[in-house]
Amino acid sequence: MLQKDTKPAINPRGWVTISLFCGIGVAKLFSAYDAWRPSSPIWWLSLAIGIFFLVSAIQIYRNRNKVGATGNRLTKFRRIIIVALIGLTGLYMYYPFELRKVKKLTLIPIEGVNMAIVNQVSELLGKKFAFPVAVAPPSQIKIEAFNKKRNQIDADQVVDKWPLPPTDEMKILMTANDLYSSSSKWNFVFSATRPGGQVVMASTAQMAWGQASESQMAQRLYRSLLRTIGNAVGLRNSRTCAMAFANNVTELDSKSETYCGSDETRMRKAGLLK
Repeated sequence: MLQKDTKPAINPRGWVTISLFCGIGVAKLFSAYDAWRPSSPIWWLSLAIGIFFLVSAIQIYRNRNKVGATGNRLTKFRRIIIVALIGLTGLYMYYPFELRKVKKLTLIPIEGVNMAIVNQVSELLGKKFAFPVAVAPPSQIKIEAFNKKRNQIDADQVVDKWPLPPTDEMKILMTANDLYSSSSKWNFVFSATRPGGQVVMASTAQMAWGQASESQMAQRLYRSLLRTIGNAVGLRNSRTCAMAFANNVTELDSKSETYCGSDETRMRKAGLLK
């Protein structure tokens, strides 16, 4: 005689919770793998958060149908997870981690970029930063991420496929073509960065706005790259100074070329500024 299955049905909200924790856990593990070298505190924190969420998801899955005293313990466990999440998020966002060291920065001209602008940007960066700034010979690599409909290059595709340099080096690809980012909503971007900041692609196209001279274009690109390099070594965006986000060239022209307060102190402590 067939008997009706009396096993409690799985709560759909439990599956949502499990999926959410698994997703965050996997995302943080990938962040730890791709974005930072293993000696970085941010790498270890990303790894810890990823493992924490995956273990939490497994624990919830194993206890998904339990009720009574066990269910009460599970509820307490979830509360602990929430408190721990808030604590880890606060630590991740506000703790002043040691900045990433950079031993060399190389500008790589591609796609027929104006070499006079590249050389001026190199000179400006060389005066600002303590690490060597070099200009490589123009690259003959053909960029296959050009979108004919938009008449722009998908910078995300380029930086993701470009060979990854050592963790203490940066490569900045310089192009005359306009850029967009397939992972963002913007119509254009001044530059795009691979997670970890080791590969950047920057464009001179928007810098020509307003019939700017070569010198003005170089100055604009330099200001844009100050924020890009700051992000790459571990600084966060701000509303003022060099780490301020510029939506357009007008805002870029009004930006400061100086890192503010604690940002400059951290950069100097890390030996990144002259």
